[in-house]
Amino acid sequence: MPEGQPRNKQDLLSALMWASAAFLLAVYILPRFMMPPQPTTPVSADGAGGASEGSGTTGGVSGGSAPASASGNAQELSVAEADRIETFTLGSAEPGGPYRMGVTVTNAGAAVVETRLSDFRERVKGDERYRLLHEVASDPHPRRSFVVERINVDGQDIAAEGRRWTARRLEGTDRDGVEFSLEVRRGGSPLLRIARTYVLPRQTAESGLHDFSADLSIENLGNDTHTVIVTFTGGVGVQQTGGRGEARGFNVGILAEGAVSGTRKGLTELHKSAAAGLKLFDAAEQEPGAALSWVALDNQYFTCTLAPQKRGSGGDTAGFVRQVWGADGDGLAETTDDATLRFITHPQTLSPAGQTGSTVSFPVEAYLGPKASKAFKSVEKYRARNYYFQIAVGFGWCTFTWLVEFMIWLLNVLDAVTRDYGIAIIILVLLVRMLLHPLTKAGQVSMVRMQKRMGTLQGKFEEIKRKYPNDRLKQSQEQSAVLREAGINPAGQLLTCLPMFFQVPIWAALYLSLSTNILMRHEPFLWTWPADLTAPDALIPFSSAIHIPLMGPIHSFNLLPFLLGISMYIQQKLMPKPTPPPNQTPEQKAQMEMMQKMMPIMSVMMVFFFYSAPSGLNLYIMASSIFGAIEQKRIRAHIAQEEAAGTFDKPKEKSRSMNRPKGRFALWLERVQKMAEDAQRQQSRRPTRGK
Repeated sequence: MPEGQPRNKQDLLSALMWASAAFLLAVYILPRFMMPPQPTTPVSADGAGGASEGSGTTGGVSGGSAPASASGNAQELSVAEADRIETFTLGSAEPGGPYRMGVTVTNAGAAVVETRLSDFRERVKGDERYRLLHEVASDPHPRRSFVVERINVDGQDIAAEGRRWTARRLEGTDRDGVEFSLEVRRGGSPLLRIARTYVLPRQTAESGLHDFSADLSIENLGNDTHTVIVTFTGGVGVQQTGGRGEARGFNVGILAEGAVSGTRKGLTELHKSAAAGLKLFDAAEQEPGAALSWVALDNQYFTCTLAPQKRGSGGDTAGFVRQVWGADGDGLAETTDDATLRFITHPQTLSPAGQTGSTVSFPVEAYLGPKASKAFKSVEKYRARNYYFQIAVGFGWCTFTWLVEFMIWLLNVLDAVTRDYGIAIIILVLLVRMLLHPLTKAGQVSMVRMQKRMGTLQGKFEEIKRKYPNDRLKQSQEQSAVLREAGINPAGQLLTCLPMFFQVPIWAALYLSLSTNILMRHEPFLWTWPADLTAPDALIPFSSAIHIPLMGPIHSFNLLPFLLGISMYIQQKLMPKPTPPPNQTPEQKAQMEMMQKMMPIMSVMMVFFFYSAPSGLNLYIMASSIFGAIEQKRIRAHIAQEEAAGTFDKPKEKSRSMNRPKGRFALWLERVQKMAEDAQRQQSRRPTRGK
């Protein structure tokens, strides 16, 4: 047999194993060493890094182009505050109720304290509703969501965060709302009225809506024209959920030429540069006609998406946003729950009171809920804004988008029948194994048949080596001719690699479907264990995390990864062992021995690679290995029966179908064989070592 042909197969198998190991390394290990550097100072009102001189936001009135004095002159700005702090609850987080969420708001800063989603639990066990937004402790006051940080009036900043706004409950049968207002005065005379209005509409689960409006308006109460710039924030307290590494990030949708395209930046990018904050949008940097459609802060399964609206008649793509920044409240990389979005508006001109243009509004529609594929595709406004980008961007680069979407659809269909996603995963394994069975069987039969035929050709190979002792090219040509006469096609051995080749993207697609399919969150297997197929099986939880090198913090003993390693080892033991070629070189012998040693090592490595992986993925690979071992045992029994009957290596009679044109796959195999032979000829022309 030509030296290069068995070696090509070994090289291919070795390359496949190393490629799989590299993929797992990139997905599970490298992210643990990518720690973000230390952050810096907060973003100023003009969008630049650092606080500009005289633009502080914690004192009431800060300096600007016309600083307010403390002597009570006509330039002094003051704010009329309410007497006490009040808290209101909008809607309800009760499951099955008329609202999709309960929202707690306060007049202290006219802010959202927290939101809880009625259809989702916080943890696997318990009935506490999922908290998407929540306040984060800070000094001098907690950091909350949808805060109007400051309003710049004619060059002077008014700090609105932490102020006690006057509250007024809004009545309505189809909504629940509250209006907070703040009056700004100059020299004791009313200057501006700022109103922050929150409205939560009644929405059914069937509608797919999770809307919450957060509008802001400013009314001129005086006789002069004023210019205002508003800085306000998005959601705070979006928590990290499952998975390896940081799952949160900022998404931005830009409308251009009638379609919305999205971009994403991970939360870790917030602290990678010396600049304070992460610029997400700048109107001055956009192409003509492009506008901001929405911007979001999300985690693995949930999102807080803000879509600025047009004034008056409503609609998308408001033009009042000048810049959007990703911001860290305290500037510390170790505490990321206070990450938020900071919006800075274009300068807005307010006409004198009573005239057209004396009031300016900044309407914002918020989506506070799950990243639900069905809703993002079926609700017209979500589809037009391309909210689905927030799901699709998580599909990654290691597989096909259509395959992930098909996997999600198929698992949802199987779950609708079985009422158990774990059983659906096992059925998926059977379907994949059935589809790949012809390739698996053909590959193993071809390998065994080739091994047996090679055993009968060893004498001819030795004779060729004696006849052409110093001509490796001639040896290769003669050995190839012997193989063709015996009906052996070494390229056909690629069939043994194809089942694994097709399985790798399926594994990746299943992993991504577990990471993006909100319907699988908190879904158990057989109603007991694992309790959550999208998280490690956690058979025995630990009271505190154990830190293991290369694996990071381990919070529980997970049994499924060990069962996976055992099943893969059994499957490898049942695989046919390749017969060494008769003219095997020392290098080839060493490489084959290394491959044989690598197989059990890979089983052990799989335990480490998948220890903290979702239990649904471990269940799939384990079931695939078990069914693969059963399949291999049946194939070997079939081969043994044919050998006993004397028909295994007997050439089959040519039928009429042999005269038909060769298919694409057969032609592809022939091309691969030719490439292998050409490579062998090139290798044979090279001088041997020591000469």
